[in-house]
Amino acid sequence: AGSVEGDDDDGADAGDDDDSADAGDDDDSADAGDDDDSAHSGDDDDSDTLVTVDYVFSYWTDYQSQILQCNQTVRVTGHAEFSALGGLVDGCNNCTGHIELDSASIVDVSDPATDADACDPAVLTAAASDFGQAMLTVAPDGYGDFLTMGLIDVTALGTLGLDLAAAGGYTADDMIATWTEYDLEFTHAGYVESNEGTLSADSGLDTVAGNAGGNSNWYGYWQLFKNPADNTHTGVDLDGAYGGQAVWVIQFTSQ
Repeated sequence: AGSVEGDDDDGADAGDDDDSADAGDDDDSADAGDDDDSAHSGDDDDSDTLVTVDYVFSYWTDYQSQILQCNQTVRVTGHAEFSALGGLVDGCNNCTGHIELDSASIVDVSDPATDADACDPAVLTAAASDFGQAMLTVAPDGYGDFLTMGLIDVTALGTLGLDLAAAGGYTADDMIATWTEYDLEFTHAGYVESNEGTLSADSGLDTVAGNAGGNSNWYGYWQLFKNPADNTHTGVDLDGAYGGQAVWVIQFTSQ
């Protein structure tokens, strides 16, 4: 497995496609994929691939004004499988890929000593505001939303006519056009499962996101992309370095 060199700034991409969440006045943003999944394997049909994902969670002092508090980088490993025929994921028959991560492999690699924008893991823990751990730990200790990802490759997404957002604007053609503006290539849509205990379920993701078709409880969340100058791989699977961008902004408010 390798590590991805993607976009490290949640606020830099078009359309405010950031995932931010506020816990105690500071927003957290999760970009599964600013340094996202690196996957390698030979066969792009029914392949099983080792992956390393660096999730970057950005905590904001003021998200609307884009005043950053710090970035948390959490590294986690797992495996992925792919099949052009779909049927890999329970509840997501249209998914042509599936990433399953191991919560026991989580390592916070944020280093404020070498990066002025990096979060101090000890500070997040002391403040009980470690959003990265929460999204990569299952209930009752966390939400666990980001431990799994259902994937639909760009070709299948276009053929199925799916949109990541219920209100529209995130079809295959839309995302191809968006990422082309940055000289990047949209490759896959990523979906999270909305089950009891997940943040997706608790926050009502199903009211704003498009699902993976039919009665699927997997909802659109991620846009995966690559730099075609560095990664020439094509196909249903992932091979090499990819980046990712969340579609949704999640903000916790004080009760």
